[in-house]
Amino acid sequence: MRRWPDGRGRGGSAAGLSAAPSLVLESNLAGIGFGSSVASAGDVDGDGYDDVVVG
Repeated sequence: MRRWPDGRGRGGSAAGLSAAPSLVLESNLAGIGFGSSVASAGDVDGDGYDDVVVG
């Protein structure tokens, strides 16, 4: 994961990073630490693909 000094971060996959994000998650609360923890969760929603949880 790449992080910037202002707290932004960017994650990717084994296939690499795309120039255009497929999903952007933002908050209007400074310093909440969203994304400071990321983990594999297995197939949470039953769609056949493993999911990632962000804390």
